[in-house]
Amino acid sequence: MAQHNHIKKIAREEKVGLVDVFFAFERAVISGLPFEELMSWINHPSRMGHEVIANEIISWFPF
Repeated sequence: MAQHNHIKKIAREEKVGLVDVFFAFERAVISGLPFEELMSWINHPSRMGHEVIANEIISWFPF
């Protein structure tokens, strides 16, 4: 977990966007989406997983 916080700290210091995919997936699972539906392989997201990630990225853009 310390590494996770370190990455967030660097992103803040460097003023770059960071999508916390782990947190986004955790929220999706808590809301009822099975984790298996987010992944197409052990280390690669499925289409649904990519949609979760894309929604996090889109949130950075004002509309």
